[in-house]
Amino acid sequence: MGIVLTSSACGYLSRSRRGRSGVFDSTSGESLAGSPAAGEAPANIALTPDGRTLLVTDAGMDTLSFHRPPSFLERDRLAVGRGPAGA
Repeated sequence: MGIVLTSSACGYLSRSRRGRSGVFDSTSGESLAGSPAAGEAPANIALTPDGRTLLVTDAGMDTLSFHRPPSFLERDRLAVGRGPAGA
């Protein structure tokens, strides 16, 4: 599982066992949006320093995907080799 918290009370979560990633309110914990398209087993998640791109590694699909926050819209996906774990 990976978690990214932002200064705007918005958080991003990847859950490899459930094959989901999503957006949540970091003050209430309420889910704001989900993205089953984040892959089979999203292992970790990171936000670029400029806050414009979320990176999600997927150990099930051996990929790194690029998403637009806060909508979690997937912009691109790259094959990165077997079992990526860090973002």
